[in-house]
Amino acid sequence: MISESATLFGGAVWLLLIASSVWAKYRFAEFDRLPRQFDASLKPTAYSPTWLMVWLTPVIFVAINGFIFALSIFVPAEYLVGDPDAGVIGASLTLIGSQALILWLLDSWARKQS
Repeated sequence: MISESATLFGGAVWLLLIASSVWAKYRFAEFDRLPRQFDASLKPTAYSPTWLMVWLTPVIFVAINGFIFALSIFVPAEYLVGDPDAGVIGASLTLIGSQALILWLLDSWARKQS
């Protein structure tokens, strides 16, 4: 069972992910398509509709985080290796970091378009 502080931290990450979507909706409103893949030199290699990058990616991240929450709650303790709180917090940090990287890449690209 995960602690209340890990649950609150995970919930805060969910709110940050949704807030980042709202920010991205307004930030990238002028674009019909946004990059979805970048090469090693950070140049776009593929594009997708704006709604996909703005809304679907964070929703997938929230679903992944929810799945990790569910695993730490419903999997019996004898099958867990390590601290469930550390797993939830680590996954939350990884997902919010991934979203930050995606938004940074998109923002860098958008600034070059202006």
